Amino acid sequence: MNPLRKAAAAAALAFTLVSGPGRAAGMISDPTGLWFDPAQPGWGLEVAQQGETAFAVIFTYDASHKPVWYVASNMAASTTDFPEIPPAANGTLYRTTGPAFSAATFDPHGVAVTPVGTLQISYTNIVSRILSVTYTIDGVQVSKILQPQTWSANAQDLIGQYSGGLTTLGPADSRCPAAPVPLPAPPQPASFSVSAGSAPDHVNIAWGTGIDTACTVDASYSRQGVLATLTGPLACGPIGNPTSVIGTLTVSEITANAAGFSGNARVDLPQPSSCGYVETFGGVLSQASARSGINPDPTGVWFRPDESGWGVILTQQGANIFAALFVYGADGKPAWWVASNVVDTGAPVNLLVGEAFSGTLYSATGPYLGAPDQAAFSATAVGTLRIAYVGGTDLISLAYTVDGVTVNKTVQRETWSSNAAFLSGTFTGGLFPLESACGNTGIFAPAPVAFTATPGSGSGVQLSWTDASAGACLLDATYTQAGQLATLAGPVQCGSAATPAGLVTISSASMSDTGFAGFTHFTGANCTSAGFVGGVKRLYQ
Repeated sequence: MNPLRKAAAAAALAFTLVSGPGRAAGMISDPTGLWFDPAQPGWGLEVAQQGETAFAVIFTYDASHKPVWYVASNMAASTTDFPEIPPAANGTLYRTTGPAFSAATFDPHGVAVTPVGTLQISYTNIVSRILSVTYTIDGVQVSKILQPQTWSANAQDLIGQYSGGLTTLGPADSRCPAAPVPLPAPPQPASFSVSAGSAPDHVNIAWGTGIDTACTVDASYSRQGVLATLTGPLACGPIGNPTSVIGTLTVSEITANAAGFSGNARVDLPQPSSCGYVETFGGVLSQASARSGINPDPTGVWFRPDESGWGVILTQQGANIFAALFVYGADGKPAWWVASNVVDTGAPVNLLVGEAFSGTLYSATGPYLGAPDQAAFSATAVGTLRIAYVGGTDLISLAYTVDGVTVNKTVQRETWSSNAAFLSGTFTGGLFPLESACGNTGIFAPAPVAFTATPGSGSGVQLSWTDASAGACLLDATYTQAGQLATLAGPVQCGSAATPAGLVTISSASMSDTGFAGFTHFTGANCTSAGFVGGVKRLYQ
């Protein structure tokens, strides 16, 4: 067990894997990512949430203005049914010491963990994603207002053809009439496209109803850390004729990966109407589309199980990755370095290790955490950091150099909870295999479908759907959390066949309370196939 978690367990801060229905009981509006105060650059808070538990690291400075980090490895989320009480998470804050980063052998038994205080985070404005942070260290209390750090807003990463979209809209106020938004009429499959918009930070969203009516949205795209927002005028009308604006579509808290995206949707009618309508919006790619950055998304905490006590936190936005190393200096005290612009080098590391992403590594000094002083933030380049996926695995090859000392490690995603509870309900999306020797009929036919997800036995999840040619299908899968992503694997059976059609693995899947998207691999008796799978969760069935 990670020594940081041993300390948490000793403090009776146990956590539980979630496998039942409903939302994973973490903070609403996932706080995962890097948080900072624009007025005080040079320090920050990294958070990674899984299920009902968050892991947080404060990167700051001690009384000597040297970099120091503190970790809250088991922050329990608290949520209520009262909207006036903001979602929050809190936990014990620890100081650790350990073997120097440059040690030939890192002995985890040399890591000492000492509780020094507490950390609490809560939203002051959940819409704008403004975070209130209060922590105590050795009796010194600090309160800050932070915002998500954003360094990339590449709207082009959403371009593609999708299965999903809006299928129903419910009024936010029961006094409002039915939503006047044309939507696909059954049996017309729910699908939409995202194309380049009127400006670099815009995209054009379009869908048809199947009855000679189409809708478009010229949506502006913005990021709030790792989440995003789309908003713009929704115009509909007969195909080939001028359209009329019927309202404003806003999709917020968008979670996206290279297989799809989803978020909370709201359509507001023009004034003087005060009516608004809510649902979710998003879907899964129905064909491959170019994406920037490294895939699968490396966002989250990475570590070595045999060297517990140090780690690296990666946060990806578009083509850029922010990396924060939290380790120990030659004196055994906490030390950290950051690489704020890790980008694609365009070349693999070697034949066994994939595309390399690299950036300059910096050391920093700055104002004491406990009280304002005149020490200015200063950053000094000390070396480089490089990451790359080890071929055919979800492991990362990490190489970094600090003041001439080079360290090479292989790290894996750290997992402490589960997002399986998100995978419950009805999803509009589909299975979209790429062309293969399996052909394009039956389960291999690219087809929009409605998934029904229910908890299975143990850590299992069952996905059921009806395919036009294969009949009723059931995937009886085991769910495994891997850092911020998930894997589902199990036999799939369709129609009246007495034996499974094969084995399906859904990998590198992102899970949220608005949908899921991942990559699928099918292994049958005579062929294999890969592709996309996922869908947007329906609020109104």
